[in-house]
Amino acid sequence: NIAHDAFNWERTLEVATRENPDLAFVLSAGDQTEHAKANSSENKDVETQYAGYLAAEALANLPVATAIGNHESSGTAYLNHFNNPNQTGQGTTAAGGDYYFSYGDALFIVLNSNNDNGAEHDAAMAAAVESHKDAKWRIVMFHHDIYGAGAPHANTDGAAKRSYLAPLMDKYNVDVCLTGHDHTYSRTYQILDGKAIDYGDKDGGTITNPQGTLYMTANSGTGSKYYDVISTPNYYVAEMSQEQVPTYSTIEMTANSFAIKTYRVENDGTATDTGDGI
Repeated sequence: NIAHDAFNWERTLEVATRENPDLAFVLSAGDQTEHAKANSSENKDVETQYAGYLAAEALANLPVATAIGNHESSGTAYLNHFNNPNQTGQGTTAAGGDYYFSYGDALFIVLNSNNDNGAEHDAAMAAAVESHKDAKWRIVMFHHDIYGAGAPHANTDGAAKRSYLAPLMDKYNVDVCLTGHDHTYSRTYQILDGKAIDYGDKDGGTITNPQGTLYMTANSGTGSKYYDVISTPNYYVAEMSQEQVPTYSTIEMTANSFAIKTYRVENDGTATDTGDGI
């Protein structure tokens, strides 16, 4: 329901910006809209959906970096609404392809995971890393959760993309990989060469110089289309949850630290720390 989702998206951003007034930008891991097919009959309300997404007051002054979701990949509507920087020409579908940008000490690489050509994503990541060789942090974002915990996709299409995307995270020493697709919250252990590394609770809840990549899957921010978590957690899952409440996560970076915290957006417009973070 467009009105329902637009209202809740507006509220999620309002709460996030109120609680974190120094936010620099928003990361959105795909499926900004439900429809963006090449077929016009399926595309009839896509502009209304984009209006609901982009009308959020916070986005009038706050940049948003988006990944291309599976619901947006087949049509050109995404290209008409987002002007992504440093487009590599790799990993393309009708909606666009891979791009990257830097912010302070961090390099952000956004892949179009609807494209299954691992060599193209490799080339895009190589170009991105070359652009900021001294980045303290390397963060990759794409839509499909290759290490997720959602019942519909974690063991099917998300897992199928793991064979060619996960090795790239190892090759380019990616610190954190941010995904969506499964409409559930999950966080992995550090993953290296397909193996989970459990550092436990060290250094007062922090991990110093961890090996491998941390994968996080964001839940729905609009209060709809919640998916159930899988009944038996996979070996790589450190935390997973589905409370059917909109959530958002914050990332705080310095030259020497990287922290993610996740918050529930309550019905009264307040934020509650979920207690899971790294």
